[in-house]
Amino acid sequence: MEKKKLGKKWIRYPSVLVNSLLLHLQRLACLPQGREGITLWALGVLVTLKALGNETGGSYALFEEVPFPGQEGLPGHVHSLKDETWYMLEGEFVWTLGGQDFLGKKGSFIHLPRFVLHSCANKSNKPACMVITYASAGFEQ
Repeated sequence: MEKKKLGKKWIRYPSVLVNSLLLHLQRLACLPQGREGITLWALGVLVTLKALGNETGGSYALFEEVPFPGQEGLPGHVHSLKDETWYMLEGEFVWTLGGQDFLGKKGSFIHLPRFVLHSCANKSNKPACMVITYASAGFEQ
């Protein structure tokens, strides 16, 4: 059993759970080089599904997205059942969240709770690469 200190209490995690999580994190650390997973084109964007809901107990889905220069995502929309996160691995990407524009660069992280109007676009002259999660899973189906 692994132990983790949470405040003044220690929580025990089964070694199998810790090892499984570490293997998954190591897999994520290889995203730019690995490109393993299920790769497909969705709305003109290259998407690689990395973790599906049936692999995460339905808690989240994770994928890598490569929008090319000039590509725009869906027009303004909201998610009523899913929280969404983005983590930029390379390039630049513009998100419009609740009417405000934000420029994401390598290392940028955005958490988008449900019911926030958003859209996005690659307005640069280079491809971008990001990791996206949806919690709970199901969006990838």
